Amino acid sequence: MPENKEMNEIVEKLLEDYSIIAAVIQLVLTSFLNYVKDEEIKKYQACQNELNMMNGVLFKNICVIIPVSLRDRNLALLHEGHFEVTKVKLLSRSYCYWFGIFYSIEILTKSCEVCQLHGETKKNDFFHSWQ
Repeated sequence: MPENKEMNEIVEKLLEDYSIIAAVIQLVLTSFLNYVKDEEIKKYQACQNELNMMNGVLFKNICVIIPVSLRDRNLALLHEGHFEVTKVKLLSRSYCYWFGIFYSIEILTKSCEVCQLHGETKKNDFFHSWQ
C-alpha cells in the first residue's frame, strides 16, 4: 500500500505542475503574448525561441523541462555517481532543464554526505569511456 500512496502523491504534484507547463506549451504552440502576467510563465517567455514541444513534452533546445514535483528525483539521478559539481552540471546540460538547476545542483553536491566524506575523489572519473 505505501507504493500507491507515494504514486498518488506524485500524481497530485504533477497535476499541480501541469497547469504551468500546459500554459507554456499552449504559448509555444501559438505565440507568447506581451501581457503574460504569471511570473513563472514570464521566465519561459524570456527563452521562448529555445522552447519546443514533442509528444506532449516541453523542451528547451534538447533538454526536457522538468516540472517542480520531479526535480528532487531528477537531481538524485544526476548525482547518482557522486561526481563533482562541475560534472553534474555538465551532465544536466545534455538532458534536463529548469530555472535554477545549477543552483539546485550546487546545493545538492555541497550537502551530499558521501561527497563530503570522500572529497573530490570523483574529479578524474569520466562519464564515457572515450573521455
